[in-house]
Amino acid sequence: MTELFLYLPLGIIAGIPTAFVDAISFIVAGLDLPGRPDWAFGRVCLPALIGNIARSTVSASLGARLAHFLDQKLLKRLFATFLSALSAGLIWTSVG
Repeated sequence: MTELFLYLPLGIIAGIPTAFVDAISFIVAGLDLPGRPDWAFGRVCLPALIGNIARSTVSASLGARLAHFLDQKLLKRLFATFLSALSAGLIWTSVG
């Protein structure tokens, strides 16, 4: 468990600048796109960005509460079921 706390800051340190550079590159690469909506900065759609921020904020707090409320064994099974369904969906769309 201690190793997780050693690697977590490294992921945050590497992830935040990468996300920032990616967002800036999407904005710059799409500034001169023809037919770009007025409410978009380059290839970044502002209503979708605001919706994703709101959804992530709400679902993160609900997920944290749910994780503390549920039994650990049940939580692991639910997460395994979720990953299995996600994997099956990805395989289904790639094959079919």
